[in-house]
Amino acid sequence: DNFLDHGIEGGVDGDKAKERFEKTFEKVYEGEEFDKPWFISAGDHDHDRNVTAQLAYSDRSTRWKFPQLYYAFTKQIMQRKVMIVVTDSYNLERELNFANKNRKKDSTYVVVDENAPQLAWLKETLEASTADWIVVCGHFPLYSVGEYGATAVLQQYVAPLLESTGVALYLSAHDRLLQHIKVNGSCVDHVGSGAGSDVSTQLLNKKSNPKGSVKMFYNDKPGFALVLVSQHTLDVKFVNSNGTQVHAFRKSNPREAGQK
Repeated sequence: DNFLDHGIEGGVDGDKAKERFEKTFEKVYEGEEFDKPWFISAGDHDHDRNVTAQLAYSDRSTRWKFPQLYYAFTKQIMQRKVMIVVTDSYNLERELNFANKNRKKDSTYVVVDENAPQLAWLKETLEASTADWIVVCGHFPLYSVGEYGATAVLQQYVAPLLESTGVALYLSAHDRLLQHIKVNGSCVDHVGSGAGSDVSTQLLNKKSNPKGSVKMFYNDKPGFALVLVSQHTLDVKFVNSNGTQVHAFRKSNPREAGQK
């Protein structure tokens, strides 16, 4: 979530919105090291009020990049094309749950595209990609040990797409902790980084994930995840608010021959 507890109130040029952007973003991330593009994804709390104000803020800020609720872009890093796919998992979950309620009783894993347009977009985007690396982002996790736990409908419909297209990482938040989950036999590492300003002590779903999939979880202090791209590997590091690395892993590229 970008703005707890209930998102942005009013229009982007209103006094309350201006104050919130200034206090929560502009004045927090000051300095040369933060003078970079920030590519934004909305969480459920952002949808509580006027999420379109966050989209509109892209025209007010040189750093804030939020062109649509879901979008994709490609960057050239270390001579590799890296595609970042940003989903609107809040609406995607709602679309898929609606489709589930309306699908025929004798059908399995079938979604009517008209009822889940974002899933159709995601499928088309991933299957058409020529990038060397693909990273998908969504606020809701597919798997989690935290208070809210897994998002079952995303496991059902999104996970197979990530697998079939060789996605390397799925980045999420929602639960307020750091976590690394990888299902045995899967090409996708699930990186949860929802502890930017707060942590939750409620680990209600520690035993709800596939056996052996939970590689790490950390909720002692706030922190963040850092992804470093090289030609053939990704290095992912989890760092707490003291600057201490609490977990790390190196990942080979599932889109390279023999890895997918």
